[in-house]
Amino acid sequence: MVGWQDIAAYYAALEENGTRYGFHPEPSRSILVVPEGSEEQATAFFASQSFSVVNGARYLGGFVGSSTSERSWLLNHIEH
Repeated sequence: MVGWQDIAAYYAALEENGTRYGFHPEPSRSILVVPEGSEEQATAFFASQSFSVVNGARYLGGFVGSSTSERSWLLNHIEH
């Protein structure tokens, strides 16, 4: 299982190497999708970054995250 330190290391490598390929990551525009109940822990661990920490988010026309979050997102869009 991937831990918070692994994610931080992946992101650091992306920041370091991405610019060579024209990719400039912006933490404030990044969404970190975590398992339900892990939001507080992830937010505390990544406090120095400005990631948006959630347990589900729309991505490329689909949804990434828990089925509870997906259902909530769908119901919100169906009602409006």
